[in-house]
Amino acid sequence: MEVALSLSAASRHWITALSVGLASFAFSVPAATAAPSGGEGDGSSVTRLLATGTRTTDEAERPTDEDLAPRDRAARVEAERLDQPFGDEPEETTPSELLDEAERVHRALQRRDVGRVAKAQQGLTGSSSISGTVTNASGEGLEQVWVGVFREHPELEEWERWEWLPGTMTGADGTFTVGDLEAGNYRLSFSPSDPYASEYYDDARTWRDATTITIGSAQALTGVDAELALGAEVEGVVSAPAGSDLSSVWVHLLEWDDQDQFWSPTFSTTVSDDGTYRLSGAAAGEYRVLFSPQSSELLEREYYDGVADVDAATPVTLRAGQVQAGIDADLVRASTITGRVQLPAGFSPEDVNVVAYRDGEGEDDWEWAGSTMPALDGSYRLALEGAGRFRVRFDGPDGIVTEYYDDADLFDDATVIEAAQGEQVTGIDATLEQGASIAGVVSGPGGPLQDVTVAAYEVTGEGDDLDWEWVGSAETRADGSYTVLGLGAGRHRVRFMDGTGRHLSEYYDDVASIYRATDLTLARGASLTGINARLAVAGQITGRVTSADDPESLEVVAHRLVQDEDGPWWSEDAYASVDETGAYTLGGLPTGQYRIEFYSYGDSVGEFYDDVPTLEEARTISVTAGSTVSGINASLEVGGVVTGRITVPVGTDTDDLAARLYQWDASDPEDPYWRRTKTAWVDESGTYRASGLRAGAYRVELSDDSGALEPVWFRDASTVEAAQDVVVAHGRETTGIDATLKPWATLSGVVTGPVGEDVGGVEVQVWEHGATPAQDAWWDPVGHATTQEDGSFTVTGLRAGTYAVEFRTNGRLAGEWYQDAADRASAAAVRVAAHTAVTGIRATLDLGSTVRGRVTSASSPVGDVRVSVLQERRWDDFSEWERVSSSYVGQDGSYEVGGLRAGTYKVAFEDQEGDLLDEYYDDAPTIAQAKDVVVGTRTTVQGINADLARASTISGTVRGTFDVDGLEVVALRLVDGEWEWAWSASVREDGTYTIGRLAAGTYRVLFRDWTSGNVSTYYGGALDVESARDVRVGVEQALTGIDATLVPGGKVKGSVTVPDGVRVTGVSVTAYRKVGSEWRADVRAGVNADGTYEVKGLASGTYRIGFEHGDDAVVDEFYDNAATVEQAKDVVVADRATVSGIAAALSTTPPTGPKPEDPKPQDPAPAPKVIKLVKAPKLSGTAKVGKTLKVSKGTWKPGQVTVKYQWFVKQGKRWVVVKKATRPSLKLTRTMKGKQVRVRLTVSAKGYRTLVHTTKASKKIRK
Repeated sequence: MEVALSLSAASRHWITALSVGLASFAFSVPAATAAPSGGEGDGSSVTRLLATGTRTTDEAERPTDEDLAPRDRAARVEAERLDQPFGDEPEETTPSELLDEAERVHRALQRRDVGRVAKAQQGLTGSSSISGTVTNASGEGLEQVWVGVFREHPELEEWERWEWLPGTMTGADGTFTVGDLEAGNYRLSFSPSDPYASEYYDDARTWRDATTITIGSAQALTGVDAELALGAEVEGVVSAPAGSDLSSVWVHLLEWDDQDQFWSPTFSTTVSDDGTYRLSGAAAGEYRVLFSPQSSELLEREYYDGVADVDAATPVTLRAGQVQAGIDADLVRASTITGRVQLPAGFSPEDVNVVAYRDGEGEDDWEWAGSTMPALDGSYRLALEGAGRFRVRFDGPDGIVTEYYDDADLFDDATVIEAAQGEQVTGIDATLEQGASIAGVVSGPGGPLQDVTVAAYEVTGEGDDLDWEWVGSAETRADGSYTVLGLGAGRHRVRFMDGTGRHLSEYYDDVASIYRATDLTLARGASLTGINARLAVAGQITGRVTSADDPESLEVVAHRLVQDEDGPWWSEDAYASVDETGAYTLGGLPTGQYRIEFYSYGDSVGEFYDDVPTLEEARTISVTAGSTVSGINASLEVGGVVTGRITVPVGTDTDDLAARLYQWDASDPEDPYWRRTKTAWVDESGTYRASGLRAGAYRVELSDDSGALEPVWFRDASTVEAAQDVVVAHGRETTGIDATLKPWATLSGVVTGPVGEDVGGVEVQVWEHGATPAQDAWWDPVGHATTQEDGSFTVTGLRAGTYAVEFRTNGRLAGEWYQDAADRASAAAVRVAAHTAVTGIRATLDLGSTVRGRVTSASSPVGDVRVSVLQERRWDDFSEWERVSSSYVGQDGSYEVGGLRAGTYKVAFEDQEGDLLDEYYDDAPTIAQAKDVVVGTRTTVQGINADLARASTISGTVRGTFDVDGLEVVALRLVDGEWEWAWSASVREDGTYTIGRLAAGTYRVLFRDWTSGNVSTYYGGALDVESARDVRVGVEQALTGIDATLVPGGKVKGSVTVPDGVRVTGVSVTAYRKVGSEWRADVRAGVNADGTYEVKGLASGTYRIGFEHGDDAVVDEFYDNAATVEQAKDVVVADRATVSGIAAALSTTPPTGPKPEDPKPQDPAPAPKVIKLVKAPKLSGTAKVGKTLKVSKGTWKPGQVTVKYQWFVKQGKRWVVVKKATRPSLKLTRTMKGKQVRVRLTVSAKGYRTLVHTTKASKKIRK
């Protein structure tokens, strides 16, 4: 009996099997089928299967939007729309996970799905047949070969196109006939008994290589023969701790699927009671072997030879007709979690899925760790691989509320379970309840709507702190009714989504954003009805795409203009495919402004409407909900092609080799950069082909994404700046863009410590010497690694150079420099030649000293406070305070920071939630005022305590007409005579706000409107900070009533022209207002693709208008054709009035207006020195909406530098300035959800050339 079942999209694979039972499919095709075999648990039961997985992105990190084509970006958007993961989950399903899921499905199969087989067996009613003969290489007929039959349904999607049909066995002479077939397309598989190997017709190893057989009506097709080769055999012995049931261990032979990039199970067997096993009938080739105990056993699975990761497994090479012996395994005890699940009457525990998640290495990084299904009595036992911290989820059948241990509704609220290696954690029980429900009716203007998705989200918090989690969904019936089952008690919000695009999505009650949705509070088991929705008809954009490419390779994307506190930006809102005639329809569009992208996966050059290369230059289309804009067409040209070859050392896997093409992008005048435009992967021969390229100059990086080989830029350059241009023309192929990659230099060694001490987790930091000692020397961090449990480490990614090596504490052992040096100045230098492996870098670390104490607030213990021990590092002419070690406060308020060398330190206390004020020991607001903590050798310093004051707040109400998403309230504090940013807050829907994290002091409060055209004002009605009214805040005070009323401002409008070849969208227009004797920038706006602009939100008064472009070749100017703001012409704006016609024509020559007097001749200034980067600035904090990210100042030479900050947020492919974000910290707003941020630091010092440095991007900001 053979069955194909649909599993969750998590596995995305087909597996077929017989009664012993694995079954699943998702994206690909059915597998070679197995002949019936006897015996269970005696080692003779062998299942032959093949799994083909989805193509995964083997980038070293999650793919960015630049790496994703529109249809993949659309998948990410759809996942985020339902609050489901995209990319953050494991990027490929491992064989272990795949087989776990298959085991669960087999159990479900036994209980529920036997009827599907009978239905398939009754479905053969045709009059055609296929017959043939199966022989061996000698021509002898082979009997008892199972012939599997699969019929194509071309009208269905690829993943469901092939239907399994009942097969047949060959007779004694090897002949077979499959009858009662309808006309159509078929594929056959041949699964023999030992000792032959399975295959597909015609002599194909894999499903995708199989030959499709076409038969007509009433046709008897003959001659469909197969000659089977001898198979190979694998045998070995499995051992385990005494008492283990070895017969429950499965042995799986895994073969690499090159197209889908997945180790797929092909043959499986169980182990005999004596531990022996034998797998036979495999085709010749290279395999991996997985030893997988059933979940009921307390054993860890492993891959041959003794590793936990398939990629680290030892290859097993099989040859036809030969036996590969000695493939053994020694299994160890697994950690286990056991418990019991109880459900209401009428529900079976066997329908519950118990899932464990392991705490990963990164922040908020929880990984799938295993799953199982309880027995009929509700008991379960879940085996885990290795020790760790876990959370457990219980998924019940429909109508039952999902919960997390211990009785938590949300993942973040789940209790963490700690399990040591081999430990059995008991009592992880759950009593699942019948859930609450939400029901209603969804209709449109024409009546009830069917197949609308209704999603329920459980929500916590308010405003910027609103957090939500998807908890259930349902589809509407023919009468528009729906019921979402299995909901927990608490606050919920509901969304209605029409997947056809004919109607607009909305939240209950008739709002577009979850932040504005109505709360639905559910009691346990309650049924809430009447949650209805009437969806409005959406707008549509239609058109036709002309291209030489296959229409299936074309995609159309709608970008919608969004206005928020980050300024205007374009959001990818809708996607459409192109039919065989080239027509497309973009649906589901709300009223708004759109720009349309035409994307090609083939050889055509993508473009934006109307025939422009970039989003910034695209023509804007106005769409009104309920109407259709037609005629938005495109004709795509055949682009250029770049080809080449990447040569690597013999034995290197070519799967991770890629060529990446970059073009210079100066569309953002404040942040021009080399933008990645295309990635092409190499084939088995090492060649690549990048197509669909727009004419122009490119720089090409050729790299190995596994990180083993040093990347190069064409030709043989180490940086993009030094690379040679590759010129591309439409319709032409540029060849010979080749490179030879060599291994990075590496540095490896081992760290040891006192007997019994853990030497894992020591950070090894490598610093590069940037100049000879006689010159202006500096050091730069260039590589790091973390020691393994045995203390070993390897630092990769090194170029030729001179290095210093630092060993940093793991919390117990004291750090040092190589060799046993206290600081970098006395550390021994390590010289590394190009592409070499330096070994023998050893360090013996001693136990460090410890600082202990207790953190309280109002004498009560507090948690979630980070305690950092800092030490001053001195350089040639400056010093800095660096975090040496840190830890977090426990629930009782106590902490311990270890791994300290003897020395003098400062201790900092940082509240992670922001409710308390940070401070230094002993009750000091700054590090300069902090008290020294002197630590000896191997000593413990007690009593380093802190009692943190509660932060003060400023709150109030903003009145007026505005979009709250574009409103920000900023508190500035007087520090050393300067008004500095202290903290900021967004405004809630009702106009209220609260600024937290404030110390006692004098503040001034700015109400900034970014989007609605209101005049931004300070508290008291002032237009500048100097004239604003003081706001005095006391200790732990909640100050209220700091209100403001915003009024509409005036506007300045005009147009800008630029020289040919220059992007007009690179111009920014700034209105300057005079404050005292200074012309100060007040409001700034961008320029549209047609050259028009509008500066709004201006108070009545006199302004001067500046026009600036990021291209150095374009000369900035002020209205009217003036070189400086002092020479500019006044523009008078009356109250709420609009001044039009303020135009500028930028050129590559200076303005012809009045020039300032020539300065008096002076002696030539000496050439400025160069600022050196010693330690790069880094981002810190939680990348979550409502939290704050901070950036460190970094370390520079000279030590006394001035640093200016500018934050950027990534909008699609571009980095966009976050307006007024010029402080070393940034409050993350809800508009940044799903995006990344980074900081540009402008570093200056007297007598030195100004240096600009940009940090690495943050993680994706989560809700």
